[in-house]
Amino acid sequence: TLSALPIVWERAPVTVNNEDVAEVWVAASTEEVRAGALRMLAIFGLLGAALAGLMYWLPLRAMGRVELEIGTLLDQLRESRGALSTLAENLEQQVEARSSDLSRALAELKDKEQNLRELSTRAVSMQEAERRAIARELHDSAGQSLTAIRIHMQLIEGLAGQALDELH
Repeated sequence: TLSALPIVWERAPVTVNNEDVAEVWVAASTEEVRAGALRMLAIFGLLGAALAGLMYWLPLRAMGRVELEIGTLLDQLRESRGALSTLAENLEQQVEARSSDLSRALAELKDKEQNLRELSTRAVSMQEAERRAIARELHDSAGQSLTAIRIHMQLIEGLAGQALDELH
């Protein structure tokens, strides 16, 4: 059957211990070689296509997963921003409320301080008035006592002068 088909001959040396000892001749039908080459081309073509598809699909799949993860992270970021915005508004309201409370407390403290000053001034004024009244009372009382003593002494002097006149 080889003689009916076109044949290709090839030779190859047979080497033993680095020495060529023989030569081998091989004959192959070009149709069989062509058919084998086409089969190998089809197999390797399919393998190449499968590898190319796999090399295309794997990064796409990884990118899809990463894209999904990024989308989830972006959603979490939006939620976090919303929560942060709400917290900031609440904090501003709390600061305003506390500032208002502090302003009210400061105003009350100033009012109380003013009242305390007025009470202190009144207390000092009342103490001064009381001291003056006591001083006047002591002065008047002492003056009256001295006047009474003087009058008594004048009476005694007058009586003693009469008694001496009578004795003489």
